Amino acid sequence: MLSVLLYRRSEGPALSRSELLVQMRGHGAQLRQVTEHYVCGHWQDDATGAQVTIDCGQPPLSTHAAATTHHDDPHAEPKDYPGWLPLAISIHLPLTGPHWLCVEVGRWLESLLANLPNCGALISEDVGREGEDGYGPGPLDRPRLLACWEHCHGAQTESLRLPRMERRSSLQLWRYRREAGQGATAEPQLNWPQALVLGRDITALSTAIWPGPEQHWVLPPVDLVVIQRDGEGGLLPSDELRTAAGGGQPLPHGGGLHIAPSPALVKLYQSARLIPSSDYRALDHLEWAD
Repeated sequence: MLSVLLYRRSEGPALSRSELLVQMRGHGAQLRQVTEHYVCGHWQDDATGAQVTIDCGQPPLSTHAAATTHHDDPHAEPKDYPGWLPLAISIHLPLTGPHWLCVEVGRWLESLLANLPNCGALISEDVGREGEDGYGPGPLDRPRLLACWEHCHGAQTESLRLPRMERRSSLQLWRYRREAGQGATAEPQLNWPQALVLGRDITALSTAIWPGPEQHWVLPPVDLVVIQRDGEGGLLPSDELRTAAGGGQPLPHGGGLHIAPSPALVKLYQSARLIPSSDYRALDHLEWAD
């Protein structure tokens, strides 16, 4: 995992642990007291699946090596940073999943630190050089966080056969997941399906379930649609559905298309030759990459 460590300025008002925990809970962190000196938990964004685990204090049975700011020196000791004091709070990012999960975590951290003006963040595996702007504790630099994550992600997943999605499809999936809730509020009369991910060998494809040809619904910007008819199920390239729907009506949220019922869609639903789904499996947020 890539970790972000929280620090506070040595000059200025001290920040109590309880104040920190209140702020973290106020930003959606789920925390539990394990011992008098240790709290752990997690945060997750339900829309996108972005997530972190959180350590506050020293775990009672810690097996973790000391954090280092040097990815090329695994034996380096934690460094002192003049003007900064560690807060013993570590936020850990998983190294699998699409790159935008890290971007969403960066947004969350930035929002958290905006309410902790005397605090800064330190990226545990910073790929920069000591003395550079942005190196060491300070305001969160989201592009730097992403660069560090991608470096560690590449090293972590190099030997793994993770299914991979094309970057364009991945970005479209991200946008839809972020904005579908707003779309459902703005267009409640439409069916807004979830955008899911299927994997086959080393390929990951975005997909959504077609609720049927007689419904007004939103086609997400996905590669495939799932059809379930008369006891059989299978997959259909979304391009075929869009063509039969005359292109659909573009919507302002999520890159989705309003698909209205039509005889052409009824015919497609009933007679389309489907791709067998038996070779595919559903993938969780962290089971694929882009």
